[in-house]
Amino acid sequence: GVPENELLVKRAANSINGNLFETTSEVIPNPATESITLNVNSKIDGDLLITISDLNGKTVYKQTINKTNESIQVLVNVKEFAKGTYFYGIRAGLYDINGGKFIKE
Repeated sequence: GVPENELLVKRAANSINGNLFETTSEVIPNPATESITLNVNSKIDGDLLITISDLNGKTVYKQTINKTNESIQVLVNVKEFAKGTYFYGIRAGLYDINGGKFIKE
């Protein structure tokens, strides 16, 4: 059989991959031309790292937000971004808690 501690690790990983963090996000507008507003709702408070990467995985934006309210809005100027698809990630400590993508026109 599988050792008990290995099962616990797998169970924890499955919880994390589910919505243990109760975090949702959306980008408005999408597609964007000048700027985006990233709306984040989460039960997690404290420092959240917001990153935006292009299709090649290159980070084009990074900001740490100290979140004290359940809902926050992060305004990002994307005017200088090349046209294309971008991925955003929201990280709390060691955990990627949410993410998504948007299109820059």
